[in-house]
Amino acid sequence: MPQAFLNYARKSTRGWSATSSVLDAIGSIFSILQTLFIAKQAPNPSAEFIQLSVNAPKVPLAVLSLFFS
Repeated sequence: MPQAFLNYARKSTRGWSATSSVLDAIGSIFSILQTLFIAKQAPNPSAEFIQLSVNAPKVPLAVLSLFFS
């Protein structure tokens, strides 16, 4: 967020790395997929919900990271 604000204030993208953004987006996508795959391996739907609730902070963080990348 600070880098995005600085780039907007300077009207420049100096200091912004496209590689970092791509790697961050890929990591976010894999994080979401990993959480879904682990939940799908649960033996029943209630265990699937429990698995998703245990990893509840992981998904919003991945979505937020994906939004900013």
